[in-house]
Amino acid sequence: MKFVLLLFPILLAQVNASSIRTVLDRVYDSEQADKGEKLYESRCVKCHEGNDPEGPVLIGRTFIERWREDDLEALFSYMSDRMPADEAGSLPSEEYLQLLSFLLRANSYASGTQPLTVDALPGILLVGADGPKPLPVNTLVQLVGCFTQISPEEWSLTQSTPPARSRKGKETTPEELKKSAAKPLGTHTFPLRNFTNISFDFKPDPLKGHKVQVKGVLIRQSGSDRINVIAIDTLAPTCGPGR
Repeated sequence: MKFVLLLFPILLAQVNASSIRTVLDRVYDSEQADKGEKLYESRCVKCHEGNDPEGPVLIGRTFIERWREDDLEALFSYMSDRMPADEAGSLPSEEYLQLLSFLLRANSYASGTQPLTVDALPGILLVGADGPKPLPVNTLVQLVGCFTQISPEEWSLTQSTPPARSRKGKETTPEELKKSAAKPLGTHTFPLRNFTNISFDFKPDPLKGHKVQVKGVLIRQSGSDRINVIAIDTLAPTCGPGR
């Protein structure tokens, strides 16, 4: 029971019902999905339902687990940047929206009366059939908070935002850092472990007290989740009010 209560504030922070919809809210229309199905059959099925080991199945639990608790913009960006594999990024945005709509329908999310738009994607969360859930263990995540020394050998991310999925691992772009710098601090604390994943000789002391962006692997523990760190980037040299 204690573990559930600890997770509940994180879940509420991830999904603010007043500002974020989910794919359960009928976010595409049937015409988009119909067009997307035709595109899928002509451009996608040869890899994703064929013999290509690089073309994973896009329908079912494994696909949903890979993308759930992330907004549709992440999936749309992945598709429009990398697909089709033989002509990456070659389709117009409208066709990628149609393909995305078809994938939602194929995964049993009901259609609505309004078409899915690019502008709407960041505000729509992909969730399972039973709604939002905590991120799975071993998920690659990104957080923003205060880099805090707890003891001579222990460090934590305090005043942290809830963990959000990361798709880029150690890679960090200036645009990503700009977005992270604009995020307000949160209310969570996560012990940080395995700094040698960053580099064998990583020294945490220069970042003490900084507002930072942390990427790492989310480890679920009874009573306290932790982050196995793979990257830390400073966002500001202090972590006071207004940061």
